[in-house]
Formats: sequence, C-alpha cells, structure tokens
Amino acid sequence: MSMQFPTATCRIQLREGFDFDALRQRLDQIAGLGVSHLYLSPIFTATPGSTHGYDVTDPTQIDPAIGGR
Repeated sequence: MSMQFPTATCRIQLREGFDFDALRQRLDQIAGLGVSHLYLSPIFTATPGSTHGYDVTDPTQIDPAIGGR
C-alpha cells in the first residue's frame, strides 16, 4: 500500500444548514479546486445553535443538526 500525501487540505465547518449531505453534493467542486484531503469541525452533538461545534454536549452522538448517524 502506498502512502498518499495531501496536495491541498480544506477545513470544512459542518453546522445546521450545511450538513453531511450538503458537503457530499460539493465534493466534486472541492476536488476540482485541487483539494485532496478534508478535515472537519467537531461532529458530535453540541449546544443548540452552535456555529462551531466545539461546545460538545454529547460526545457519544453525531449532532442531528448536521445529519446525525
């Protein structure tokens, strides 16, 4: 197995209004910009209305606002 090194990374901020499904619809566009790897904001359940996800309230559940499990 060969190791792939990132050519470009992009941080994605998932939140209410931009969830996993919305990201999936834009993956080809993001790849077209030359991005080879993504990293995400926290995906666990956060305080209601959180715009960043770092205020996790339940680390055992994926936030329903971004698509849930």
